[in-house]
Amino acid sequence: MGAGPEQKSVLRVLIVGKEPLTRDDIRILLGSKGCECTTAASSQQALAAIEQKDFVAIVLDTQSSESPATEIISGIDENHPNLVERVLVITEEGGSPEIRHLIEQYSLPHVERRLLVQQLWRSLEPLLYSGAFRYAADVVRLIFDSFRDPLPAGLRASEARGRRVLYACGSLTVDLWIRPEEGSHRITLEGQILDVAKPSRRFENTGVALHSQKGPMAHATTNEFGEFHLDFEIQPRVGLKIEDDRAHGLTISLPRMEWATRKAAAWS
Repeated sequence: MGAGPEQKSVLRVLIVGKEPLTRDDIRILLGSKGCECTTAASSQQALAAIEQKDFVAIVLDTQSSESPATEIISGIDENHPNLVERVLVITEEGGSPEIRHLIEQYSLPHVERRLLVQQLWRSLEPLLYSGAFRYAADVVRLIFDSFRDPLPAGLRASEARGRRVLYACGSLTVDLWIRPEEGSHRITLEGQILDVAKPSRRFENTGVALHSQKGPMAHATTNEFGEFHLDFEIQPRVGLKIEDDRAHGLTISLPRMEWATRKAAAWS
């Protein structure tokens, strides 16, 4: 049986805001570029939409959303950390100190409302076509976080000193165990790459690299079971890249590390 025509993946963009003129301008412009747009008015609606669909980017209208921008961004960062760096913020000319701080804190791209039509696509396009987010099918989702999801009592006790997170991209999963090292400001990261659709698939000798905003941090190679081990200095934001064509060069934004800093401070 011959292969049918290749289907192009849909680029899904979430628009957070309720001002109709701005929302319609965004939908028309992105629709002309082949994007599928979904709208949400509040933080709760945005998080619910993200649970239902894989979005490659989010456009946040800080003036017209029902929830404060800080609540929306922190909710995305807590529940879907891979998406927080793919939020484009619409600002007013000058902008409030709170919004400027938020943009600086998360390194968010932004466009002034008065320049929306001229600059929106130019600012959004790098988010849609960069790295592992080239297509919607390549979006990495956080599907488990021991800090967020309830665990049985016995497991809660065993995980009190660390944090387990599980990411998925299609049938691929990346299982991570993040543990601050007592008496230091370093973190041990242990992980495993698996294909749940093909359990026999091996990711032996796959390169895994850590990086922060300052640059490369650590590098490791997986063993025959797709397992790897990394040790690094605590940084606020850390990314993990799987350097393997079979894994589509996945890039994962790890949870913010303030919790690890607090643990290290408590031990010192």
